Amino acid sequence: MLILTQSLSEILNSWLADRANRGRFPLSHKSHYIFVNESGRELSLRAARDVFLRLRTVFDELDNLSSHVLRHDMNDRLVEQAGEDGTSVEELMEDMIYLNGYSDESLTPLNYTKRSRRLRANKRILEAVMDLRGGVIHPAVDEHLPQAVSV
Repeated sequence: MLILTQSLSEILNSWLADRANRGRFPLSHKSHYIFVNESGRELSLRAARDVFLRLRTVFDELDNLSSHVLRHDMNDRLVEQAGEDGTSVEELMEDMIYLNGYSDESLTPLNYTKRSRRLRANKRILEAVMDLRGGVIHPAVDEHLPQAVSV
């Protein structure tokens, strides 16, 4: 998942406040996009790529930032949130189809559930192994476990 540091969060909040300035970005109040052009309209694809390139250049922690990474991050968060609040699979699929602009019959949102299924399965197998070993994990195994599956 994409993690925003405190400084990046402050910069983003500052930008959002600045973006609301109708004198500078006259049509921004009509846009739901975070980044807008000088008139306040959505960015062209080329301009959006330039924003990602600039952010990757300025912030080392964003070295893999792209629209693809943001889409995965959003969908990972939707799946995680759905698991926490009990959203049904059908509702989650409908939300993901709408938010990603997929056709109503698309099965593509299932691709975004692979990570959560893998983490859930890893956690279950780890718990089973710990039960068999009396709650002890071999140090060689423990050092290779991702934080997300630690029990």
